[in-house]
Amino acid sequence: MHSIFTRSATNLRQLASLPVLCLSALTLLPACSNDCDEVPSFSLSEQQRAWAAPYIAGDVLRFRNNSGYERTYLVQPTTRTYRDMGSLGTNGPSCPDYTREYTEVRLVRTDSVAVPAEATNTFVLAATNPYEPFSATLQWSAYNFSAPILEVEERRLSIGPISFSGRLYPNVLTLVNENSGGNSRPRVLAVYLTKADGVIAFIERNEEWVRQ
Repeated sequence: MHSIFTRSATNLRQLASLPVLCLSALTLLPACSNDCDEVPSFSLSEQQRAWAAPYIAGDVLRFRNNSGYERTYLVQPTTRTYRDMGSLGTNGPSCPDYTREYTEVRLVRTDSVAVPAEATNTFVLAATNPYEPFSATLQWSAYNFSAPILEVEERRLSIGPISFSGRLYPNVLTLVNENSGGNSRPRVLAVYLTKADGVIAFIERNEEWVRQ
């Protein structure tokens, strides 16, 4: 009987010491969460981020051609700013080498669409990091355009006024399809956008579609 009580008391002392042992073991593990907090983060500047500001989730953008036909594009509520982690493996398997800020705007065509795969247009801004420069891209229909927003902000590229449907836009960035000189002419020839209003017009099959 005495040996049973002795073993029970020994077991209780061992159980009581487990939290201390576990705490000691945890202190030996790398504090990855704290280490990851020190990973460099690269953000968009306020000037760069402002190019996505005109697009408000839930808004509908309307474009009309000379024949009176109208196209509508919904700004999806998933428009957001998030951070994408890129890793070269130098900080271990759990911590990235850096985080990079992206801003993504999605414009989904809501009128009758012949090709569903081309219904979503995407405008993406990606911050500079040690391995890649700032980039701005616009996918319109099946075509990708590189937007020289950085050159505009740094005043290395001048943009001027253009009128659409009697309205004068003071600073318009024109994105021209670089494949327009080939044998087969692309369907979308150019897209026009401003920092204040976003996409204001595009040319498709020689038809000018203007924002209403």
